[in-house]
Amino acid sequence: MNPVTAIYNEISDKLQTVDRLQTVNGVLRVRWWNQQAATRQEGASINIPYPCAFIEFANIDFIDRLQHASSGEATVTIHYIDKLVLDQFSLPEKMLDLAQAGFIALNGVRAQAFSSIKRINEQIDHSADQIHHYTQDYIIEFLDTEGDIRSKLIESTITGIEIEKEII
Repeated sequence: MNPVTAIYNEISDKLQTVDRLQTVNGVLRVRWWNQQAATRQEGASINIPYPCAFIEFANIDFIDRLQHASSGEATVTIHYIDKLVLDQFSLPEKMLDLAQAGFIALNGVRAQAFSSIKRINEQIDHSADQIHHYTQDYIIEFLDTEGDIRSKLIESTITGIEIEKEII
């Protein structure tokens, strides 16, 4: 499996366990990031219940290892979005609690394809005028061995052998 897919699935699964807040049906809705905050500000609907979270792969760097296996480092941004409450001029405590609950859910998560997730930054989007938008950045190191030619060499060598049995 592509390591980026594995990382996305693991983060999405963990964020959906964030249920201690007032989320719809006790589940935080998680989707792939596609500039939903900008779309929402332009008047279009996000079509997902608030609060919600979006996963963005902001940057993915690869280093080619021997035999075409790769190691990499991904910067993953989690976007938390909630409705703007009228007559409220500061970031609500609910949004900060949501981001903290997300951090707790992701803290120490590891999988076979990647190392533990390390939080490196948090930021408030002050330009969002119809929604609250809060982000957290994480660094994740991973290994991609699907391109490793050693596994292909072993397979082709084994399939190329003919064995004859002699029964005595």
